[in-house]
Amino acid sequence: MQYLLQLLISGLAIGAIYGLIAMGFAVIYKSTGLVNFAQGEMTMITAYIAWTISTTVSGNVFVVAFGAILGAILLGLVIERVVMRPMLGEPVFATVMVTIGLAVILRSAINFIWDAYPHGLDVAMGREIVRFGGMGVRTGQMAVIATLLVLLAAIWAFIRYSKMGVAMRAVAADDRTALLMGISATRIHALAWAASSVIAGIGGVFFRPVLRSVANDVPTRTQGVSGNHPGRARRRARLRPRRPPDRHR
Repeated sequence: MQYLLQLLISGLAIGAIYGLIAMGFAVIYKSTGLVNFAQGEMTMITAYIAWTISTTVSGNVFVVAFGAILGAILLGLVIERVVMRPMLGEPVFATVMVTIGLAVILRSAINFIWDAYPHGLDVAMGREIVRFGGMGVRTGQMAVIATLLVLLAAIWAFIRYSKMGVAMRAVAADDRTALLMGISATRIHALAWAASSVIAGIGGVFFRPVLRSVANDVPTRTQGVSGNHPGRARRRARLRPRRPPDRHR
């Protein structure tokens, strides 16, 4: 029974990381009405930024978190300004296709700047084990679950009650009418992409305490997109038609 509870907590902690990634999807969608297919790659880049900081600057968790979140904000603002802002007013399908192309570019950039191998994110926290009776839980697992719950409550309250949150919902509902009402759609989009990148950065920082390593298969896990995925290979094997036996032999 204790082993089952430990597996349940581990599953909740891993699910909390993907919950943070899904929250980034939701922030973009609630603010702009757009599904960002590059969210997994943005999380992956922030995880690699965190790994670079931990190996070259400091392994202190606060330094790594601050650097990763700052890099995530810059990444979101650059993507919004260079890639997404010229797509304002374009059809939704075209904008979604741009995010798919952006995902491919970001993944290729990761392979070009870093590599395609998993790396251990060496931070000085999250490894301690807290005992509850005979069951051991890592502090990193508890931290990521608590972070997800806090961010869920904060994002919900921000979008529902704050003036900027109401403006985000207005832009997502009808950006042209929002512009006529004096709402700056470009500012809202920039804020949404920066907030989504921050959430991605937080998820990237928790990779080491929960998943033990940083690898470039985050988009595969979150979206099911990969060049050589074992599940896809098995599906191809099942779907490949069998050659009929040669009766003339």
